[in-house]
Amino acid sequence: MNILHGLSKYFGVDPWWMYITTAFAAIFILMVPLAYYSIPRHFKVQWSKGNSPYMVYYTVFYIIFFSAIPHKEIRFLLPIVPFVIIMIAETLQQNLKNHPWKVAFWVKLYILEEIAVFIIYTVIQERVWEVRYDLAQIEPPIHSLWLNDRYSTPHFSMMHRQGELVKIYHADKDPQFARERFGHALPVAYEMDLSLCVELLGALQTGAARPEYITISESNCVSISGTTCQDICQNGITEIQGDQGTPLYHLEKVYPGLSLAWLDNLALEKTLIDKRPVLYKLNDDYTPY
Repeated sequence: MNILHGLSKYFGVDPWWMYITTAFAAIFILMVPLAYYSIPRHFKVQWSKGNSPYMVYYTVFYIIFFSAIPHKEIRFLLPIVPFVIIMIAETLQQNLKNHPWKVAFWVKLYILEEIAVFIIYTVIQERVWEVRYDLAQIEPPIHSLWLNDRYSTPHFSMMHRQGELVKIYHADKDPQFARERFGHALPVAYEMDLSLCVELLGALQTGAARPEYITISESNCVSISGTTCQDICQNGITEIQGDQGTPLYHLEKVYPGLSLAWLDNLALEKTLIDKRPVLYKLNDDYTPY
């Protein structure tokens, strides 16, 4: 769909060099210099032996082909990662005899860096599961839950218990090509969080939805006049009033995570920006439906 229908622009557009700079740095981190060096080295060594440097052919062709597509994501490079790692390993093995301490240093440093990244993502950043776990432990079971997550399937099985059904509300997630085919406006992916927030607030304001709990994530997509989705969602939810003239929802809990402001100062790419889970609960004066 990205190529034939030109829909990639609705998911965001990056420059042609994004894969060989930003993506390589995000994937290989400390091994980036070795990655840049090992690819042409592998070509030279294999060519001198009369062998076909097919890993270089595949890697270079893949990068060129996907660089021609306006929409780019780091995950799209995953098919070539094993080949680049093999070529890096060849370089390290070749230098192991003459420079053993240098090779040992780089390998150990890389292992420590990967451990640090793992801790950041699993212990500090990826904490959405905690919201679902906490809600699943509540007795009696909760009535309903609004999810802004783009992939909600695991939450259905996680929230439902034997003989009990939890009503799951979630934002409209028609595929982009379906929206185009049926005449709906196509939201830009970078503004997706904003679109989901607006839909949530609209459903609460009109009474189309009245879940017992709402879970969203902090986000940093920039909308009109520099207003952030975080401002719109977090302030808007608690400002909406019910028929009794009092707020419908209150902030129940903000789960741990990296500071958005801290990440902004580092100018990290959007894919690395943390989204701390935020939980809201319907006030006792109102009944969920």
